Amino acid sequence: MSLQDIRPASLRSDPADVTSSDGGHSNKKPTTSLTRIEAVGDAQPDNGFSVMGYTPQLKRNRGQLTIQTMLLSCKYPFHSALEEMVLVFSFPNKTYQVFAVPFGISSGFYTAMIGGGPASLVWGFILVGCLQECVAVSLGEICSRFPTSGIRTMLSYVTGWLYMLAIWMLDLGTHYGTAILIVGAINIYYPDWTAPVWVTLAICYGLYVLSTLMTWKGHRWVPMLDTVNAVFTGICLVAIVASILGIAAEGRRSASFVFTHYDWSYSGWGRGFTFCIGLLPGCFVMCGIGFISSMSEEVAVPTKQIPRAMVIGIPVAILSGLVFILGCLFTLPDIDKLLNAPGGSPMPVILATATGSKAGGVALLSLIISNAAIACIANQYISSRTTWSFSRDHALPKSRLWSAVTEHSQPRNALIVSTIIQMLIALIGLGSSSAFNAFLNVGIIGVDLAYGMPIAISLCSGRKLVKDAPWYAGFLGKVCNIISVLWISFSLVLFSMPIAIPVDAVSANYAPLVLVFFMGFSALWYIMPSSQARKVYKGPPPVDFLVSLDIPELSEREDQ
Repeated sequence: MSLQDIRPASLRSDPADVTSSDGGHSNKKPTTSLTRIEAVGDAQPDNGFSVMGYTPQLKRNRGQLTIQTMLLSCKYPFHSALEEMVLVFSFPNKTYQVFAVPFGISSGFYTAMIGGGPASLVWGFILVGCLQECVAVSLGEICSRFPTSGIRTMLSYVTGWLYMLAIWMLDLGTHYGTAILIVGAINIYYPDWTAPVWVTLAICYGLYVLSTLMTWKGHRWVPMLDTVNAVFTGICLVAIVASILGIAAEGRRSASFVFTHYDWSYSGWGRGFTFCIGLLPGCFVMCGIGFISSMSEEVAVPTKQIPRAMVIGIPVAILSGLVFILGCLFTLPDIDKLLNAPGGSPMPVILATATGSKAGGVALLSLIISNAAIACIANQYISSRTTWSFSRDHALPKSRLWSAVTEHSQPRNALIVSTIIQMLIALIGLGSSSAFNAFLNVGIIGVDLAYGMPIAISLCSGRKLVKDAPWYAGFLGKVCNIISVLWISFSLVLFSMPIAIPVDAVSANYAPLVLVFFMGFSALWYIMPSSQARKVYKGPPPVDFLVSLDIPELSEREDQ
């Protein structure tokens, strides 16, 4: 990349390189400077995209309410390695979501009990929420300054590949985790039945068919569906918490137990680090706060509404999460009973025990399953948009095909290819549960890296990138940047560790190995002459802010 490449279009002797509607490049020159985005953003949000060299192709059918409620509907996966020792062949992967709180928290109970129990879950959830709010503020500034779903915000071809892979894996974990919860409902009536892997996989595929059809054919109703799901989440919270606390068939726990009971004996890590393991459920529930940036080109005023949704989202997650957590903890059965729950899923046991009936447990669990099934659609939406935006930057083989949109402004091809890839990866589970779960865990680590890199670059450059952003946090933003970088660095280590020791070949966490493999593969793919990736990958076209950065040139870019 030469200095000529990164100068503003107005200072270059060659025409600006602007992405055309077919995913290629045209010689149209932007007519609006980047520093004026905020002046016209509210009235003409597409101007900001044009300045960065993009031709807007998706319909802006989301306002503040619908993008906020979409955030309420996204969920993300994690696999508890220790659960492999409980049921090696049952695929006890865990799926967490940001704001579909009943599903997210219910999936986190196993890890929480291993990581210290009630006290770790309550206080760890609050601590993680505060730290993730710093990440939300930091990402909000960046999204406000560069309101595009393009991948150059990661400033790296390798990181872009890693981010897209992470989105795919988290979407897969969403569908598979919902399938596991459906199996858990069956286990309430048949606790001795262990579902074969192919049964869970078949349910997962059925959910993929549902979410893909809704994303493809019912796209005009998806914003409304997200809003309905957000309201439904609140109804689920009230119904479940009121029912289990009101009935409490086996009695209620004391406040002392809920807020202070801490047992580090299950993890094997010792008193101190066990609390860190207890942070994991909160991390997984709120890790996807930045994913709605992929929806920037479908939001009315992305420079303000995307950051606002991120920052508002975390407090909502903390409040609603605590309501659900406290309701479950005050009616918590014996912890040993939960750790030996069928399929490694404690929530069916909690609900059935608290209501004193199998029918009551299934009824309440059905609310969570319905909430999760709707949330699968939101995740599928984000997955397809991420694939489409990366294809538009010529990062994928056959990018022109995957970056195409229909006459209704829908990235149908990107939706199809991302769905097929995820379904094929799910087949790995038929042969090796450890390998499959390593792929899912890469999703969590991948998004952390994807969040951390732009935040760290913004901080190291003196925050020049965001100082003119319409949504700018000032000195508070700098503090949040520092906290975010430190927290993400620590969480990367945390996600790479097994939740319990000692470990064996089954319970080990292989996610770091898979991560290194894919990063190395994408780097080699980029530099190999035969791949053409270095020639065709442009990333989002250069913008003014790069001129102010003192960044060494990383590579030479060949002209097409």
